[in-house]
Amino acid sequence: MERKFGFGHFILGLVFALVIVQSWIVIKQNSHIVKHLEKISAKKMVIKDGKVYDEEGNFLYAIKKRDGPSDGETVEEEDGGVTVDEGGDDEGEEGYIRFVDVGELMEKAGRFKFTIGRTGGSLSYAVPSAPKTFNLILNREASTSDVLRYAYDPLVRVNYITGEWDGVLAESWETSDDGLECIVHLRKDVKFFDGEPLTADDVIFTYNDLLNNKSIDVGNKSAMIFRDWDPVERKIVEKLMKVEKVDDYAVRFIFPWRTYSAISKLNQMIYPKHVLKKYVDDGTYNTTWDVSTPPEKIIGSGPWRPWRYYEGERFVMVRNPNYWMKDRAGNSLPYLEKVVFNVVKDHSTALLKFQGGEIDFLALTGADVQYLVPKQERGGFRLFGTGPSSTVSYFCFNLNGGSDPETGKPYVAPHKLKWFSNLKFRRAMAHMLDKRTWIENQLYGFGTELWSPLSPASTEFYNPNVTKYPYDPERAGELLDELGYKDRDGDKIREDPDGNPIEFVILTGARDERQLRPIIVFIADLETIGVKARYVIQQYNSFLSMLWTTYDFECTFIGELAGEEVGGISGLFTTWSDYRFYKPNYTSMGREIRENMKNKEPWEETVDELFSKYEKELDREKRKKIGFEIQKVISDNLPVIFTVIPDRIYGISNKYRNVNPTVRFYPIIWPMMEYTYETD
Repeated sequence: MERKFGFGHFILGLVFALVIVQSWIVIKQNSHIVKHLEKISAKKMVIKDGKVYDEEGNFLYAIKKRDGPSDGETVEEEDGGVTVDEGGDDEGEEGYIRFVDVGELMEKAGRFKFTIGRTGGSLSYAVPSAPKTFNLILNREASTSDVLRYAYDPLVRVNYITGEWDGVLAESWETSDDGLECIVHLRKDVKFFDGEPLTADDVIFTYNDLLNNKSIDVGNKSAMIFRDWDPVERKIVEKLMKVEKVDDYAVRFIFPWRTYSAISKLNQMIYPKHVLKKYVDDGTYNTTWDVSTPPEKIIGSGPWRPWRYYEGERFVMVRNPNYWMKDRAGNSLPYLEKVVFNVVKDHSTALLKFQGGEIDFLALTGADVQYLVPKQERGGFRLFGTGPSSTVSYFCFNLNGGSDPETGKPYVAPHKLKWFSNLKFRRAMAHMLDKRTWIENQLYGFGTELWSPLSPASTEFYNPNVTKYPYDPERAGELLDELGYKDRDGDKIREDPDGNPIEFVILTGARDERQLRPIIVFIADLETIGVKARYVIQQYNSFLSMLWTTYDFECTFIGELAGEEVGGISGLFTTWSDYRFYKPNYTSMGREIRENMKNKEPWEETVDELFSKYEKELDREKRKKIGFEIQKVISDNLPVIFTVIPDRIYGISNKYRNVNPTVRFYPIIWPMMEYTYETD
């Protein structure tokens, strides 16, 4: 089976890329981010211990994270989210940027009430690249899905507050006691853009003729596959569900086995049979609705419909006047008449356009916040935060004991494999990652130390009580001493008992200087305890191939988009998954790597058993307990070493109301955006 990148349970991303520095101070004063921000403001700002100073050392304000509103503090509900404000207006009062935790954010979101808005207005985004196709089902990248997401509706969608499944096109559904069958009852008031009703025939067509059609190059085909490990045959079993028509507005889904994630298969956009069936039948579907297609010919059923595309410049969507959703007064939604996606490749340019009012909404970095906080009132915008990102980042060592089948050469030099496979060595490396300094100097204080395979954004499924490895060079040195790794020849580099110097190469697909800084600092810190490391940068596709196909790496830093639950990241840790690139039992082509199968450690057995148990458990509370145990076992044994998570911060024009962010807030077309309206 050929490995495909860019889809599945994880959406690959990178956390790190290119610059050479000698210290954190040099990083702060000479970084690309600070340089481009100096074009906007003449001030340099430095963060130390959560406080922000100008270049002369004068205190400006502090970054504070609070558990909740103080006594007597009111919350402006019409703004939504957690505001980022500059305090210290009163004489003698310390200024601060107020940013809060997930608890306050979700509590506020839960009591938010949408107001009755008015139809009209528009909202303008900045996107880094143009769509690559107008056929969402063939899509493999965010440039297309971000733009076309709201041209369609799925059967179900995760509730942006509770995290449970809500019906969208599905008015209701019932699941059999054994969890093997689900009957979905469709809304009867949904029409496609051309006025044709959406019925069970469209659902059957979407699943059977499109998603499960081997001849169609579905971008997210793996999402439709049920996978389980057969302990007898010792192989992965893959099956598809059956989808059958009950009547014009009811569909039966038959699952191959019991799994909590079966309902997630219903989270698929539904496409019009009457428009697309002919392209499936004549074999031309894979070239249907490319970017040369007039956008108004794209037919969906969502709140906004594609309307105009100015190649390489902007994509325009307009309101669907026949959308089924209504506000509590019975008015048709959405309110916004137009949504415009402007292609702005450079974040610095997007930041300037946002300040100038050309862009209405923008995702920000911690560096941006320093400069924008004082400009909010004059600039006619507001900043708000939505807590930690869901992106889980980590670094790991290559634990692959196999060899290249063509050359016979081990994927990892045997003496290095011995180091990397030793838990004490990995714990020593974990103690050398200075997460707090990373957050303060690169994220400008807006970040969270990560110790678990789930982000705190996963709320109830996140286990905060896992094993942690704070920055501690002394402890790291002690662990290496216990392994017998000492400097035997006075060159300041440790050697193992066989005389091999402790050194390794960090592979990265880094693409800008901001992303590489943590690797540079990590390398410098390792040198202080007698460990030598260097980095090698590869073009992104080559980088992915070296991780998942040739296994040609010793250490790497990478990031993933974690799921709502721990089950969403099982592929990175279960031994039967070919996604577990650092120690796969199977290559991307399906060949067994018997050395890894033979050298299965006890904790790996435990993780496999727990994930299998988790997958079959339908009770949410019981699943949560199993998930907590999984996170603890992984943190104890460190197959990967977690890094940091940036906080998500956004800027939006003051023109907009009914914006209610949560930890599940999307930077492009957010949840319940149908209710957002423009005030002037």
